[in-house]
Amino acid sequence: MSTNGMPINVDVIVPVHNAEETVKETVHSALNQWIPRRLLTSSDGTLSNVDIDVAVCCHDDGSTDDSLRILKEIKACHEHQSTATNGNPGTRNNDDPSERSQDGTIPGGRRIRTRLLIGSNADGVARGAGFARNRAAELRCHSNDSDNSVTTSFLCLLDSDDIMHHNRIAEQLNVMLSNPQDDVEDTRDRTLLGCTFDRIPAGSTWHYSEWANGLTDERLLLERYREVTLLQPTWFLTRSRFEQLGGYVEAPHPNHQDSMKNEPLEETGAKDNISDAPSECYRLIHPIHDNAHTLRLAEDLRFFHEHLRASGLLKLYRHGPSDKPLVTYRHRVGQSQSSSTPRKLLLNLRVM
Repeated sequence: MSTNGMPINVDVIVPVHNAEETVKETVHSALNQWIPRRLLTSSDGTLSNVDIDVAVCCHDDGSTDDSLRILKEIKACHEHQSTATNGNPGTRNNDDPSERSQDGTIPGGRRIRTRLLIGSNADGVARGAGFARNRAAELRCHSNDSDNSVTTSFLCLLDSDDIMHHNRIAEQLNVMLSNPQDDVEDTRDRTLLGCTFDRIPAGSTWHYSEWANGLTDERLLLERYREVTLLQPTWFLTRSRFEQLGGYVEAPHPNHQDSMKNEPLEETGAKDNISDAPSECYRLIHPIHDNAHTLRLAEDLRFFHEHLRASGLLKLYRHGPSDKPLVTYRHRVGQSQSSSTPRKLLLNLRVM
């Protein structure tokens, strides 16, 4: 793997909607990222000559609670800390208790430079998770200090109630950089990389966690019609792949939904106007079972199968026996989007 001091951008994509109880812990976990010593010195992979710039990109999707205020407070505090260390958080004292990981230990290695970017809907109207993820993915491009000369860019997905462990970006980035970029198969650009996870509360949905964490790379593809085999908050992919697929499907603005809310899209004539994706992109939208409301649902399933349809590859990063999973996935009974998605719609989308 040749890295030779190349600059790399990683954007952590976080859609936020009424997440005041969890978003602080989520964002802090994404801002506190380290390169383990093993990846700086060992033959497992070296990131010592890579200049990683991480932007934690949060888009508030019409929250009616204090989520946006909390985000702004975190941003102000983080910028103050970065100023105090001359913009190089990597030089901060490794014994600082604020740098401790989830298990209370000091990560060690080298701290990654991070910053927080925030967006929100100008009209305050919630548009759905797919819309919020698309807007979060645009935040770096609209940032005043964006470096357009960086050609190697990745997206790291996270939900506003989940937790990234301190080595997530480094471990997944190391795997992606080990994939050739300019070979005939273009492996890096075609790879959707996930990782194993644990749960809060511990042991919740143990049967699902055991299944998802135990999938071989072959079964990731074979069982794609059963579930999305890579959990969305663990996804890591190139920005170019995300843009090639046209991002996430977006539903029409709620102000335009009333007249077509329960009408199949083929009858409303709106199927070709539901997002700004390039016209050549395949969109997983059911002409009969989808309507203006359901387009806000199952955004992970839609993107996942659009990726596979475009010759996409699936890979799972598996933590070692002495390591922790890279993501902690929070279980909130009755509050997940999947619980509100009609099963009939899911089944019909999977077989399109």
